[in-house]
Amino acid sequence: MFVVEASYFGNSEINTYDPTTGYYYKAIVAVDEGKGGLLSSSKSTRKITNIAIYQPSTDSHKLLFKKDIERSISFVFFESAYKNNTIQFNGAEGTYNPAIKNNTSVAERKPNDKLLIGFRDDDKKVTDLWVSKKDGTELQKLTSVRFGSTWHIDVKNSVLRVVTISNQDLKIKNYP
Repeated sequence: MFVVEASYFGNSEINTYDPTTGYYYKAIVAVDEGKGGLLSSSKSTRKITNIAIYQPSTDSHKLLFKKDIERSISFVFFESAYKNNTIQFNGAEGTYNPAIKNNTSVAERKPNDKLLIGFRDDDKKVTDLWVSKKDGTELQKLTSVRFGSTWHIDVKNSVLRVVTISNQDLKIKNYP
């Protein structure tokens, strides 16, 4: 289905190629220096505000999102290869990620042409999930997942699954 998590690259870096398409993905990182002076305890923070997608064959790039919208990207995932009956995500072979499930004995197939992008908003207690093609086209908001609910990529079935427990019952919503 999708997949690269920002934490794979030092908590705020996405700096990788997709071996299937040749696209180069680079995080656009904003640094907030904090409000204090030299002796202040406030620290600078780094956040991913956008993703640049560079196409080497045309020597051109585009930004995934418009510049004029405030955002903080928590993660970006994409499928990169089929190997040993599993789908690899952004070349991170053997890297465990709890968001990727059911990734054994997968039938051989090409990696899906999708990016999954997440924005975690601690104030609103929600994670917004967006999808696009790997070239950045067809960008759309997929869903918002409230804190307390969970989501994961079911690799074998090529779906994103949101799981909510409410009133002692299980609610599952699948997104292809």
